[in-house]
Amino acid sequence: MHVGAVHLVGKEGNRIDGVATGEVLDPDEVLTDYGDDAWENVVVPVARAMGIRRLHRATCLALSQISDLVHLRASPHPSTRARVKEALTMWAEGVGGLDRRA
Repeated sequence: MHVGAVHLVGKEGNRIDGVATGEVLDPDEVLTDYGDDAWENVVVPVARAMGIRRLHRATCLALSQISDLVHLRASPHPSTRARVKEALTMWAEGVGGLDRRA
């Protein structure tokens, strides 16, 4: 068995009475989603290996935006995540993922 990513979720005790009485029916109302760590543990290291400038060219995102994402100074929008992941996948597939020249 291999773990691909961890998704952290916490339940909020301040709504426990509402859950017990049935007032709260939607689990999203009482759960706090802390996100997954795949971005930091998988995507960011590959992005660093690829290089900020190459990733900038592959995604057409602003160089400063790529830098902020790679240095974990910003949280990416879902569409940005998709663009970055697609570019990284294509880069990693090229020449067996060994072509790391800038």
